[in-house]
Amino acid sequence: MKKACDTIISGAGIYGMLIAKNLSRIYPEMKIVIIEEKNELFNNNSTFNSGVLHSGIYYKPNSLKSKFCRQGNLEMKQYIKDNKLFLMECGKLIVANSIEESYKIDELYKNGQENGIDIQIVDPVRVKTIDRHVNTRFNSLFLPSACIGSPSQVIKNLYEKIKERPNIKFVLNSRIANLMNRKEVVDNNDKNKNVMLKLNNNDEYECNLFINCSGSSSDSIAHLFNQAKDFTSIHLKAYYDYVQTSDIPKTLIYPVPSPFSLGLHITMQDYNTIKFGPSVDFNIKSIYEAGGLKNAFMQNLSTFNKYIRSFKINYYKQLIDELLNNRKESGIQRFTQIYDKYAYGDIIRNKYKTQVLVRSPVINLKTGVFESDFVIENSKNHYHLINFQSPAWTCSFALTKHITSLIEKNYNK
Repeated sequence: MKKACDTIISGAGIYGMLIAKNLSRIYPEMKIVIIEEKNELFNNNSTFNSGVLHSGIYYKPNSLKSKFCRQGNLEMKQYIKDNKLFLMECGKLIVANSIEESYKIDELYKNGQENGIDIQIVDPVRVKTIDRHVNTRFNSLFLPSACIGSPSQVIKNLYEKIKERPNIKFVLNSRIANLMNRKEVVDNNDKNKNVMLKLNNNDEYECNLFINCSGSSSDSIAHLFNQAKDFTSIHLKAYYDYVQTSDIPKTLIYPVPSPFSLGLHITMQDYNTIKFGPSVDFNIKSIYEAGGLKNAFMQNLSTFNKYIRSFKINYYKQLIDELLNNRKESGIQRFTQIYDKYAYGDIIRNKYKTQVLVRSPVINLKTGVFESDFVIENSKNHYHLINFQSPAWTCSFALTKHITSLIEKNYNK
C-alpha cells in the first residue's frame, strides 16, 4: 500500500535533520518522513567527521563554501555554547615546510583576505609562542576562529530536539530505489505532480516535496530525477586513528593543503584524546566482502572503469600522488617534519581505535576533475545536495537556512 506524506528527506545526517527542523518550524502541520539507509542513526559522516569548525580560508571566493563557512562557523559555535556541548576554541596553524609551500602560504593569505577571514601571517618566532613544538623555518598562518566541536554531541542533541515532534518520522534501514512516476515528474516536467518513490524494501511513498541529502549516494538518486547529470562520485575509504594522551596540542596543526585535500592532520577529540587523519585508500572490495574472487574482480574492475571514464587523463598523476600522500605512513612522516614533540609519529601509531568512513568526492564530468564546491540542483518539488564534503559540517546551520529559504520560495507558489 502506498504511504502518503508531505515531504520525504533522504538521509538522516545533520543536513537532513536541520532541514526537517527548519521546515517543521515554518510548516507545523507538514508531515515529514526522514529515510535513512543505515539500520541505526548516528552512523555516518555527520557523526564521525573531524569536528573542525573551519574558518573559510581554503575556498574560492563567491563559492557556496566561502559564502557559508564563516557564518556557519559562528552559528555552529553558538549552538554548541547554548547547549553546553564540547568546544575547544584553539585556533589553527597552517605550517609550511619548504620554499614552495611558503609561496602557497602567501596565496592562502590573499584568498583568506578576499573571503573576509580573520587571518594572521606569523613568523617562526611567533609560531613558537602559539605552540612551542611546531618546527618550521618559514612563515605560517594562524586562524583564530578555527576550533573543535563534537559532531556526535551536536547531531544527538539535534535529534533530541526533533524526535518528539509528531509531524517528523524516521524510517531506518531503507533507501530510495526508484522514482516511479519519472515520466510525469521528469520527462513531462510537471511541477505540480507528486513524487512517487519506491524503497529497497518495496515500500512505496508519495510526497509533494523530496529532498535528497543522501551523502555518498546523493548523485545516483539525483540521476533518477535527471539532475546532477554532470557529476558522479567515487568512493574512497577514510580512516581516523584515535590516540589517548595527556599532552594535547595547544592548537590545530595543519600542513599546507594539496590540490585535492587539506592533508592529514591532528585534531582533538576531547581533552585527552587526539585523532589523526583522514588517511584514504581506494574502496577496493576484498574477496570476503564481495563474496568470492569473481565478484571481487568484477566489482573492483567496475570501480576503476568509473575512474577511467570520468577523470581526465592528464589529472591521473595528481590523483595517484594525492592518494599516496594521504596514506597514513606518508601523513605521519610529513606531520613529524612540522611537529617535533616526543616523536609524535610513534604516538599516532599506538592508536586505541580506528574509525572507517566512506568519502565520496564528486567528479565534474565537464572538467574531468574533482568538483571543488557544493552543488545544489533542484526543480520545484525536488532538491538534491551533491558533493557535501568538508566544510559541510561547519556550514550546516547557515547553509540549511539558505536551502530552506529556496524550498519555502517554491513551496508557497
